[in-house]
Amino acid sequence: MTSPQPIHDIIKWSDQKLQLWQRDALRRLACSGSLTAGDQAELLAMVKKKAGLAVAAEPPPPVALAKSHFSGAVAGAPLKLLAVRDVQNVNRLAPAARLDFAPDGVTVIYGRNGSGKSSYVRILRSACRTRIESATKLKVLANVYGGLGGPQAADIVVDAGAGELSIAWDPDGAPAEQLLQVPEADQPDQIPDRPGHRTRPGAHCPRLLRRLRNDGARRSVAQR
Repeated sequence: MTSPQPIHDIIKWSDQKLQLWQRDALRRLACSGSLTAGDQAELLAMVKKKAGLAVAAEPPPPVALAKSHFSGAVAGAPLKLLAVRDVQNVNRLAPAARLDFAPDGVTVIYGRNGSGKSSYVRILRSACRTRIESATKLKVLANVYGGLGGPQAADIVVDAGAGELSIAWDPDGAPAEQLLQVPEADQPDQIPDRPGHRTRPGAHCPRLLRRLRNDGARRSVAQR
């Protein structure tokens, strides 16, 4: 059985909670990433018509959001995240910092507080436009302790079946289509276990969790 994808949740939510013109607006955003002046005019005309107000021109019939509108996540080979590299001006990461991921299996990244784990998560969270309660949490801060300055940037390396592809990350730019299918979850209650249930990450791999704890304890004793 195929596990539910975030797209399914979005479509279910829009079907149940939104009016048709709002679902049309979501479709336009899913297809192009932004609303043009023409899009805004048509959506406004849809709202006016529904409210019984006069419109200058008849708006097109609303088209609700559907899975097929997410072109980057509907078909094609599974996408593999390979690396985040050449990081510039992000938190306190060193210039040209790099983090590699195993192309298969699970990559575990752990370290002390302040070692940079969350900085990479913030880059991916911003690049993938993950679902998040507060949009302010998508903001990736620069080095406030005196970095080199300049624009924030990084390269996200993926493999969609045709070899390595480097995608330039710009915190102020539109998300790359290839990354729309990458889910990001950095909180225990965001990790899916089965439909309708969420669990803590340790429940997925208890042996690995024990090993990490034991390794951390040994390091702590050795440094005393």
